[in-house]
Amino acid sequence: MDPLQVLGLVVIVAVVTGLTVLVVLRRVAPTDRGTGVTPDELQRQLEAATQASVNQALLTASQSLADQTEDRLRSQHQVTAGQTKAAQDAIEKLVTPLQTKLQELDHHVRALESSREGAYAKLDQQVTDTRSLLSTLQTETNHLNAALRRSDTRGRWGELQLERVIELAGMTEHVSYDRQAQQTGHGTGRPDVTVHLTDGHVLYIDAKAPMDAFHDAVAGSDPDHQRDHLARHAKAMTSHVVELERRSYTRDERSLPFMVLFVPTEASLAAAAEADPRLIEAALERGIAIASPTSLAMMLTNVSLGWRQQVFAANAREILTEVRELHGRLVTFSDHLRRAGGSLESAVKHYNQAVGSFEARLRPAARTIESLGGTEQILPDLDEVTLSPRQLRDSDPALEGGT
Repeated sequence: MDPLQVLGLVVIVAVVTGLTVLVVLRRVAPTDRGTGVTPDELQRQLEAATQASVNQALLTASQSLADQTEDRLRSQHQVTAGQTKAAQDAIEKLVTPLQTKLQELDHHVRALESSREGAYAKLDQQVTDTRSLLSTLQTETNHLNAALRRSDTRGRWGELQLERVIELAGMTEHVSYDRQAQQTGHGTGRPDVTVHLTDGHVLYIDAKAPMDAFHDAVAGSDPDHQRDHLARHAKAMTSHVVELERRSYTRDERSLPFMVLFVPTEASLAAAAEADPRLIEAALERGIAIASPTSLAMMLTNVSLGWRQQVFAANAREILTEVRELHGRLVTFSDHLRRAGGSLESAVKHYNQAVGSFEARLRPAARTIESLGGTEQILPDLDEVTLSPRQLRDSDPALEGGT
């Protein structure tokens, strides 16, 4: 029975007992006067007995409730312990792989962190190096900009750029071009480069194009000032063209009808042409072709190709001469071989005649001497030579005629 039910039953019994005592007291009160026990005393005794019964019942119920509660708690504890163990096992099955993965992730994160720190250190070093390089580059650029503003340095820089273009074109100094060669004939100037053409003509190149105004435009940041500098750059280029025309480079009888003004950068020529659209056309009218590195490289490449073709043609002519001489020597040698073959054939003929005479006239006498025992030596037989020298085929008349 449930402890709560037992407790309720005890309470009900106590209540019923109390009610019963009250009823009995009312009924027996008049008859108890002779016994010497008053109703109040009897009531107290009954209440005490009832209280004792109730206490005993409560004690029994409490003990029973405690026992049942302890059993239930023990049973519940066992069930809970089993469930807890199962839950712990299940959790361990879930947590163990997760813990392994977390450890792997931790190692990976540590490795990434180490790699990141190394990469950041390298990046920081590279940034520092780049800043230092940019600072050095800025300083060198300023020095170069200042140096290029001097006419002598600017001319030398233009000459260096021109030499690079010439090297890229594959030209050979003192063969297809000369540097700083004094003009001959009517010309009295000293162009930076004299290009020799295969037909004997020359092409003069000047490498001192003005660049001050262009550098001012590049260094500035105000658009209006840049336009003014570029306009000044175009005017300076035009003035230099006029100066080259005045020097009369093309009056040399070997010169082409025009000479070349070399501009060391594509951007400077494009800027001048944009500021003055007629710059290039007007220069051509004066016999000056303004060329950028790209256009001049194409021009000189064609010249270099012409020189290579001329060398190939000269080599081909020399090879043809050598071949003809070799063929003549072969003809002479074959004639000597033919004569030697004829001599060999005559020698074979005379040898065979001698063998025939030996066999006919000398061999019989020698055999008679051998048969008579006059000598122990035996005269060997002599065979005729039947081989004849191989005849050379006649030479090709066409080839002989070519010699």
